[in-house]
Amino acid sequence: MFCVNNRIMSISSNDEIYSFGKCEYGSHGHNKMKIEVPTLIKNTKNIKMINCGIHHTIYLTYNGEVYSFGNNEYFQLGVKLQKDVKCTYIPQKVNIPLCSQISCGNDFTICLGIDHLLYFFGNYKNILSNVEDFTGGFILNDITINPNEPILIPSIKDISYIECGSHFCICQTLDNKYISFGFNHWGQLGKNFIGGFYGPSMNYVKFPSDIIDIKCGSLHSLLLTEGGNVYSFGNYEFGALGLGYLDNHIGKPTLIQNIPEIKKIKCARFLSLCIDIDDKLWVFGLDEGEQLQIGTENKSNIPYLYSKLSNII
Repeated sequence: MFCVNNRIMSISSNDEIYSFGKCEYGSHGHNKMKIEVPTLIKNTKNIKMINCGIHHTIYLTYNGEVYSFGNNEYFQLGVKLQKDVKCTYIPQKVNIPLCSQISCGNDFTICLGIDHLLYFFGNYKNILSNVEDFTGGFILNDITINPNEPILIPSIKDISYIECGSHFCICQTLDNKYISFGFNHWGQLGKNFIGGFYGPSMNYVKFPSDIIDIKCGSLHSLLLTEGGNVYSFGNYEFGALGLGYLDNHIGKPTLIQNIPEIKKIKCARFLSLCIDIDDKLWVFGLDEGEQLQIGTENKSNIPYLYSKLSNII
């Protein structure tokens, strides 16, 4: 299941996609703007994975094929639509090599090929380049990049896992090393300092050695270790780091205290969720929609045991 920007997408037991919510760009996969109950998206089958940007949706089939629908203003669908058509609710097949994983930022997509290389389409500003003009090409590692077609990210190879935030990406390599690139204004790349833009390269960042999962929100990141520890870094303002009251952002992985052994992590935009080994749910950060009613002003800076949803996940 994937929830973002007023829509909910889920994969059924038959490997089809159902969705509901309100979307003006067709990013829920339906012709009508508002869908009130879970409804099958036509022609979706054999689905392995879904991921969503703000106004676009990407899915991956078990055959390794990638499809997209929604807003295409920044070519985040990876396809050229008909002239003057900027969005579609109809799934479009993306012309890239077979893939094993997909991940979306706000208005871009990165796909992990079965060749362990990365393929990119969408708005490259602040993720591949810090140029201001989106309409023209740019130079990356001596290669001219055309923003209107899916591209192979140069100089990145041997990748086993990817996770994107709003304007950044963290990768794990086949030999369990870590790469991060994109916008680092809040320290969300985990490079041990705050600020700047970093293009994609094979420069490694220092993370704990026993990581089994990585998740990113809009401005923050979480790491889960084999021993059930959770580390956080990035923007502190919304409490999503779970480190208590802070007066600055965090640029390196920092252990979250006072939380049990964790087996699963997940990030929303400004919210973090953890499930412990007893199936209890812990949340921290900003509850934007006020559905959870946590802490004060719907925000908690430390892990908050949310008993209403425990033991059902």
